[in-house]
Amino acid sequence: MKDKKKILVIGATGMLGSALTGKLKDMPAELHLASWPVKTDGTFLLDITNPDAVEEAFNRIRPDVVYNCSAYTDVDGAEKNVEQAILVNSTAVSLLAQYCYNYKSLLVHISTDYVFDGKGNTPYMPDDKPSPRTAYGKSKLMGENAILESQCEFLIIRTAWLFGPYGKNFVETIINLASTRDEIKVVNDQIGCPTYTFELANAMIELAGNGSRGIYHFSNQPACSWYDFACEIVAAAGLSCKVNPCKTEDFPRPAQRPAYSVLDISKTVEALKHPVGLWKDSLRDYISKRN
Repeated sequence: MKDKKKILVIGATGMLGSALTGKLKDMPAELHLASWPVKTDGTFLLDITNPDAVEEAFNRIRPDVVYNCSAYTDVDGAEKNVEQAILVNSTAVSLLAQYCYNYKSLLVHISTDYVFDGKGNTPYMPDDKPSPRTAYGKSKLMGENAILESQCEFLIIRTAWLFGPYGKNFVETIINLASTRDEIKVVNDQIGCPTYTFELANAMIELAGNGSRGIYHFSNQPACSWYDFACEIVAAAGLSCKVNPCKTEDFPRPAQRPAYSVLDISKTVEALKHPVGLWKDSLRDYISKRN
């Protein structure tokens, strides 16, 4: 009888990592959960920017699959902390990829719509040429390129507009604002697709398990604006706050936001052999669980 697969989840206590871990615990696998900088029950500390720590973890676990859910995700903060963003999103990823190559591990890595410039008007394909405009996007693309150069077995999944339990996200922000105000303003000239962490976690496991390799895109459907998303959040949460549309220029931010960041998921749907869920259904599921 074949031994259980050894699975290492990096960033296991984050918003996506927590969702993924919950799914993996139901599977027959030897599960190793890594967190940083705070250790929680059931996890071990792993600083992926420390080569000695990464070597020790790989040598001890010898994982069959490594899920990297860890990243520097502060889009605005990355404009000031460029070196830190590169360290986590590129240098550390290069290190993980090299050890995955050395130990013949599959690396499942999460990337972002920010690797594109956001100037398009049709969904971005996985093989479209990236052209990031922000420090965050550039650091994430550097991480992707490091994986490609490592020659390790890999699965890169680009996603966008994540929401789910165990972390800060747009849904929580809108609910908190709408619970304390009569009116709020939300931009209606940025278009993308919300993504539920639990559905992304399912896709990660399915794609890794069915032999899909290379670059894929995953998000829930269909495309909408942040304003559309906010209106649905307020309605689903049963709040009476009025949501007013506004322009991106009304809310200047350090990092430029993509006007259009819809990802084409047709390659993923074909690989999964089933449709991807609607974000409105996922939103209702999330709000019912948080209540």
